[in-house]
Amino acid sequence: MSNNGRIISAPTLQTIIGQFKRSVSKSLGFQIWQKSFYERVIRNKNEYYAYWKYIDGNPINIDNGNDLFDLNYALNKIEEALRG
Repeated sequence: MSNNGRIISAPTLQTIIGQFKRSVSKSLGFQIWQKSFYERVIRNKNEYYAYWKYIDGNPINIDNGNDLFDLNYALNKIEEALRG
């Protein structure tokens, strides 16, 4: 506890990333971060490789007519990669 009786805790990952993004934008003088997005912490090696495979394959899939910015499409592709 601090002197004023408040509990002191470590900042969350979300807080740290948010502060970093605000700091970078402020130093540049303009916003560079995507406004609406989905963040997820990659928890293990299998998830990492599934995301890597999805991101690496995006340029190939662009001609297939798939909406690469559709969250449901992206999550389905990642789940497929995790299964197989």
